[in-house]
Amino acid sequence: MTRTTIRAFTCLLTLPAVSLLFGFTDTGPEQQKVLMAEMPLYLEEHLDAARIEGSEVPEDLPEPVEWRFDEPQPDWRPAKPIPAELEAVKPVRVDDALRMPLTAENRADGLRLVGIIYVELPDWKLEDWTYVEIRARTRDPMRVVGLAFNYTEKDEEVFPFYTPGDRTPLVTDGTVQTYRLSLDHPYMRRWEGPWTHLGIFFNSQDNEEAVTLDILSVSVIPREVPYDDAPVGVRYEVRDRKHKRTIFTHTPGRLEYRLRAPQAGRLDVGLGVLKKDVPVTFRITATPQGGDVITLLDETYSDHEHWAQRCVDLSALSGKRITLSLEADAERAGTVAFWAAPTISGTRKAERPIANTLIWDTQSAFMDQVDVRDRANWKVVVDPPAQGEWGREYSFQGDVVVENEHLAVVFWSRKGRVVIYSKTDLSKKRVEFAPLQLKGKPASITNCRILQNTGDEAAVEISFSAKETEYNLSAVFSFGKKQIVDIKPSENMKGISLLSPIEYGVIPDFVGDDLIFDPRKYPSMTTLQIPSGNLFLGLLKGQNNMLVVTWPKGKQQMRLVLDNEQREPRLIESIDFDNDGKSIYLALLDAPGIWHKEELKPSYLEKDVAINWKRPFPAKWMTQLHEDGVKTTYRFKESKGPVYRVIGRYIYPVWFKGETAFYRLGKKILPKGESLIYFLERKGTPVSVSTPVDIMKETLGRQACDTILDIPGRRLRTHHRRPGETILDACTCDFTQKVLQPVFEAGQEVEKKNLVEETVDDMVFFVTQHGERIDEYQDFAHDMMSFLKLKRKSNPDLKPFFDSMETITQEILQEYSRLKENIKTLDYADELARKTKALTQKKDPQNLPAYLDLGEKWRGMGGAQDELVGKLHSVTRQLFQEAGYSCVNQPQTVEIVEEIRRRCRKCLRNPDGFEIWPDY
Repeated sequence: MTRTTIRAFTCLLTLPAVSLLFGFTDTGPEQQKVLMAEMPLYLEEHLDAARIEGSEVPEDLPEPVEWRFDEPQPDWRPAKPIPAELEAVKPVRVDDALRMPLTAENRADGLRLVGIIYVELPDWKLEDWTYVEIRARTRDPMRVVGLAFNYTEKDEEVFPFYTPGDRTPLVTDGTVQTYRLSLDHPYMRRWEGPWTHLGIFFNSQDNEEAVTLDILSVSVIPREVPYDDAPVGVRYEVRDRKHKRTIFTHTPGRLEYRLRAPQAGRLDVGLGVLKKDVPVTFRITATPQGGDVITLLDETYSDHEHWAQRCVDLSALSGKRITLSLEADAERAGTVAFWAAPTISGTRKAERPIANTLIWDTQSAFMDQVDVRDRANWKVVVDPPAQGEWGREYSFQGDVVVENEHLAVVFWSRKGRVVIYSKTDLSKKRVEFAPLQLKGKPASITNCRILQNTGDEAAVEISFSAKETEYNLSAVFSFGKKQIVDIKPSENMKGISLLSPIEYGVIPDFVGDDLIFDPRKYPSMTTLQIPSGNLFLGLLKGQNNMLVVTWPKGKQQMRLVLDNEQREPRLIESIDFDNDGKSIYLALLDAPGIWHKEELKPSYLEKDVAINWKRPFPAKWMTQLHEDGVKTTYRFKESKGPVYRVIGRYIYPVWFKGETAFYRLGKKILPKGESLIYFLERKGTPVSVSTPVDIMKETLGRQACDTILDIPGRRLRTHHRRPGETILDACTCDFTQKVLQPVFEAGQEVEKKNLVEETVDDMVFFVTQHGERIDEYQDFAHDMMSFLKLKRKSNPDLKPFFDSMETITQEILQEYSRLKENIKTLDYADELARKTKALTQKKDPQNLPAYLDLGEKWRGMGGAQDELVGKLHSVTRQLFQEAGYSCVNQPQTVEIVEEIRRRCRKCLRNPDGFEIWPDY
């Protein structure tokens, strides 16, 4: 049995039948349908109304190149995936395939078995090809098959190919599958020059002893081939990381639409080409009925990586019947041309702005499936209503859909759900909303009422009910121009549930470290009770979407409900809120690679590692790594460089080189577990990109956000007595060794008395500031112990929880006791200062040895303080984290946990530079 599974990277949309001659449609101009454009008219949805001239598929298209392994293919050779660590696979010919047996000698990093084969290419141009098809089968626990490019032994990377590319999971039921892998994968390293080698890599699941994969054939498909099945069609195309529904034609070709031009009309369209070496001339004309041809656009374009977004003014034709012509031509007949999202919009009156937010009536309710791409019978609900309907509420014939530039939101009456789609991909629902009381029950939407419909903003009141319950619950959903949904539940809606395929849940914090909830760490649990801040980040499966949820201050309670299905990765199925009668806001952020998960392998130790991820845009990208046994937040720097911390001097562990992310991990910061890369805040971020903090400010207001973000509390306290007057680090090491020691070695302590005295005062200030910070930690620990003991008395059943919190808190007091003798006292510092300054009174051969002895004492005191303040900070952060994670299975601890974290956050404010990175 053969079954085909193909991953398509451009989707051919199902269209009404288009009757084509290879010259003209058989619909004459008089019979051609006249389109009305009172509201946005998406021309790609009306291809059946177009008159098509030309656009013939050429007969001399380049052919795919195929290697079939039912016959010898000696040009394909195995390679060592990691030359220094494991052997190459040893292929074996079988009847219809090349068999790839992987054994223990192909094991990488002690986990997966890995193999790769490759073929030398005749210096092809990568841009001439669109994807690779691999026919393969396996019954063994294999993981993925993927592409690699350009074999090289000269690159700095461990992998012997210049870059890996697209990959896909393998089906393991023994059937023959066809895997389609893109040659435009966004994470590929780009190179100048020819495409010299094609590699196919494959690996097993973890901890397997032996597996096999049979490869039956490999085909490389030319870029023109996906468009050779029709003269004209509609596909999703990607440029600038934006998916757009696009009409494709072949040159020379012309589409003609008959329509009545709207008031203040305009045509928005993106022009695109398939290859950069074949420019296309795009021409748009309009011919009024009985009038002359008016040329609106005439442009030659050749950039195959970007859309040429154009706006064509139709206002001079308002109200007229016109023939709108979209024409493309090129020197090479049959060249593919793209018209991306051609949209005609207008207004009833010229002074009224174009609608940014639309309310649709689907005219018939969705049944068991929702498809927001098929809008053949949908109707835009306008405001004001038609003449004669003033004062009458609109009655929906089908389901309600609210749409703006970012979202399409379906109020699915039959299921009692609100389904949210991102406009970047309308084929996949991202979030569903349901009242918590009706979750899991057969519910429905019983009433939809429009509260606002201005074109810029929309609001609908939705009523939910369920059979066999007395619940009749309502909520108001409000929308604007942005990707935010404002949900205001009625008083009797006690909770809400947001269902979404969340791989990781994040509770951000801007003084301490974020809490990151990974469902795989809770195999025996189905629900996680978590602290309720004001911001939640859901990292959605696929690593291209983020769900941002915010809510105002209140008594909300939040739970993460985990998926019960046996699949990898295990997901967070829903976020359930007891919403305290308050609004909740959610937003979807989309970009390829908007978050990334990196497995930190032992092979990363003590080397610069460029990972297979590039940031999609500038922002304050961050991750968590293990430092001194505690997960610690690191922001990615813009370049590689050394840094000094209490644990020593070493290379900062994460940075960007261009857009590529690098890691440098060592014995101080070990490659351990997984590293999640994501962002919360802006840093050089384009205006067009929203961050989670932008969403929070937009929904909660700046005053509330000022408290959450705590910008003043994120500033480092200074230990410089004279800010700006010295370029040295204010520490006893630098002052004693770099300033004072050269003076005494030169015998100039008397002549430079003022310098010596000022520097000594600087050191006294430094150790005094350190001492005060250490005292703050001691006060915090004593107060925390008192609080825990008080709460323990009223919660005797929570003994393990309190034992854990007290154990961590005790470390602060214990560390102080351990280093108390070495950190000395301020009286000791004053005595060192007096003795050091006394050496400037007169020259003496004994001044230098006396100073060297004093310098060691200064450094001993300052160094001990450095070590202690860093350790106290680390323990307090650990308490902050562990408290947050400890309540997942103990709902009764949530209020106590939130108070513990509040106290920790207060103590962690304004850290010393020796405690944490100055990265705010």
